Amino acid sequence: MQFYAGLDLGKRKSQVKVIGEDRKVVEEIKVDNTPETFKRVFGKYAKRVEVACEATSNAFWVADLLEPIVHKVHVGDTKKIRWIAEARIKTDKIDAAILAELLRADLFPEICIPLFSSLSCGTSGDFETPVIWPATSVLCPRPVRQGRPSGTGG
Repeated sequence: MQFYAGLDLGKRKSQVKVIGEDRKVVEEIKVDNTPETFKRVFGKYAKRVEVACEATSNAFWVADLLEPIVHKVHVGDTKKIRWIAEARIKTDKIDAAILAELLRADLFPEICIPLFSSLSCGTSGDFETPVIWPATSVLCPRPVRQGRPSGTGG
């Protein structure tokens, strides 16, 4: 059986809702934003769960963390998700449920982001500082090199 999880990420805690192919709720919990907690919550589904979350500052490290644990991590376009899921009442539970339902119905507006694990990290011969993938990668999908190239006098 395939599972679909909506993950409404907060600063310190996140709401998780997992539904099955039949739309029945399998799990609905609020969790701490720690790697151990996410591994525990999603690890029990093995590779049978797809996770959807909005593109927030936490989304990218969570996607990198979950990528080897779950079937697929989907990071969504926040503006399009809000447009599709207009609601008068906004709660973390409702948002997590909407994310899971959009994913299950194959209506989730996903953005394309390379996962950190797919990048070669470290320093470049031309630059003195490491390559950094910014949160703005949604708008500009290229690594940004911090600092000046070596030999530029600065």
